Amino acid sequence: MPDIPFYVRDGQGFCRINVMDILFIEVKGELVKLCCRQRVHALHASMRGVMLQLPFNMFCMVNRNQAVNVRLIESIGAQYVIVAGQAIVLKPMFRSQLLNMLPILRNR
Repeated sequence: MPDIPFYVRDGQGFCRINVMDILFIEVKGELVKLCCRQRVHALHASMRGVMLQLPFNMFCMVNRNQAVNVRLIESIGAQYVIVAGQAIVLKPMFRSQLLNMLPILRNR
C-alpha cells in the first residue's frame, strides 16, 4: 500500500502527514491526537470523524480512547498492544476485532 499523505492544521498553516507515520490515535478531552514518529498533532475533532477519513482497515480501536496502526503493531499480549515500543491497553471487547484484521498464521 502506498503511503497516503494528508494535511492537518498547524498554527497558521498546514502540515503534511503520511498515514504510515501515525503510530496511534488518542482521544484526550475534546482533542484527538495523532501520535506520529516525530511529533504529536492535536485536532479539534471526534475519533469517529478522524477514523472515517483514514484508510479503511489500517487503524483499529483497542480501547474507547485509542486506535493503533495495525501495520505497525510489534506484539499483542493479553491486555496490551506494543506499537513503536509503547504499550497501549487492549480491552477485551476490542481484541477479536483487532485479531480479525491481522494476517495470522495458524497451526493445523
